[in-house]
Amino acid sequence: MKELNTMTDYELVQLYEQGNDRAFDALLNRHQGYVYSYILFLVHTPSKADDIFQEVFLKLFHHKDS
Repeated sequence: MKELNTMTDYELVQLYEQGNDRAFDALLNRHQGYVYSYILFLVHTPSKADDIFQEVFLKLFHHKDS
């Protein structure tokens, strides 16, 4: 199997849907900077951005089957 860091986002999502939580970690590490920056740009408050960022990734983590 390929290393997680060399897989496409699509491949990582497929692995995550199959129960590989390390694939989710790889996606999070790959995109957290961009996603957080975008949220911060929208809300202009670091504490709000932190809360929203956490909520987004928790929802993704808990709803992998849907």
